[in-house]
Amino acid sequence: MLDLAPVTIVGRRPTVTRCQIFDFAAARRISPLLLILGLAAMLVIPAAEIHAQTTIDIEELVSEVKDPNDLADVLRLSAERLLTTGRGPATLAWDMFIHVNSPAKAAPDRREWETWADVEAVFGNPNCQPTWPTPEEVEVFDDQLLQQQMLREFASDNFSERAQQQLEEELDGVNDHMISEVHLNRPAFNWLLVQELWNLNGQEKLYDRYRNNRSADPGFPGGSFFIKAAWQRVSEEDASRYHTRMVDGQRLGLVAFHIMAKVLPQWFWATWEHVDNPNRELVTLQRDRYGIEAGTDQPSNALLKSFKRNGLDPDIWSQYRLNGTQATFVDGQGRPIILANSVIEAGMTARSSCMTCHARTTIGENGDRLSFAPVVGSPRESWFSISSSPVSRIYLQLDFAASQARAKAPTGPCEAEESTAEEAATQETTAQKSAEESESISAPASE
Repeated sequence: MLDLAPVTIVGRRPTVTRCQIFDFAAARRISPLLLILGLAAMLVIPAAEIHAQTTIDIEELVSEVKDPNDLADVLRLSAERLLTTGRGPATLAWDMFIHVNSPAKAAPDRREWETWADVEAVFGNPNCQPTWPTPEEVEVFDDQLLQQQMLREFASDNFSERAQQQLEEELDGVNDHMISEVHLNRPAFNWLLVQELWNLNGQEKLYDRYRNNRSADPGFPGGSFFIKAAWQRVSEEDASRYHTRMVDGQRLGLVAFHIMAKVLPQWFWATWEHVDNPNRELVTLQRDRYGIEAGTDQPSNALLKSFKRNGLDPDIWSQYRLNGTQATFVDGQGRPIILANSVIEAGMTARSSCMTCHARTTIGENGDRLSFAPVVGSPRESWFSISSSPVSRIYLQLDFAASQARAKAPTGPCEAEESTAEEAATQETTAQKSAEESESISAPASE
């Protein structure tokens, strides 16, 4: 175990201190190249203000990688630049944001992440193996913010009637004309496919394999990404300030954006909001040392230049603000790290930790799961196992990806068309090969 010294990031409100206890045993599941990125996420900008620097040019990076579509390779080079320039996690977060929001090569009218599979395509039909969609098949799917559904359930059992009414008023104000969606990239999709985690039966089989096994929990391959986006109806007058899409004849503007990236054993987390979100003032914001000019709330010149270089209209994308990032459960003094989005975490912004909440993504016997709770700080061992000899698992952690809670039990044979079945078989073979290659890359070098 290597204890990295804590360093302080000064936030707009409280001081947030980060400390990472790096678990090399868990890290062996990730490519050594991606571990460079993980270490970079733990760095912060020196105390002196550095705003004249430019962000990492994705186009320049792409010219140096073997496969321009390999996001993991692009970010590996990004991490190397971060290590050599002393930049911090905000720069890393903005690099990811710019890359996934750049125009998609397969569909220039879409952003890159908007061509990825959505969770409905993965978990919607438990009888049929999912297939990777074409860009034309990817649509905005109303995800209804899973955590808000679970928050209501938690409140009904734990809140007073008055508190529940206050919660409903806050959620109703945020959710007016809003839809949300969750997308995942191909490495994450392939993992769910190969491990058969797209339906409840497959997850229960995984639990049975690991229930009495003290080895590390199985996890997604390095380079896996999940994107959560929330949209609200906007007027034609305001549309020029938003990234928009037309859905069912309505113009929707992007108001909130999460990135969850497997570049650390316990992922790297970042969240953004539109600057006009009315409740953003309720969120404790970390200081964005890269994207915001010192002493202002205005985008830095470096960020604006990066938008232009990578095909993002600065007039639109400069309206988005980075609330913060997360890579650990607690700071150097054991205080919980708080990271929230006033839209996505509405009703629990004061007690929101992306990592702690997602750590409760589990599967147990007979499909049972840990219930949702607005908890912060380090997970408790008692959530997952009974301290006996031998230790017995109550729940198997599903590597933080909360969308897996949507998996349902099969109800019958797949009724997909023959061509779809053939495509699924082809994709499974491709996914298996991809997973084997990822496992080969991730294997530790012999000593």
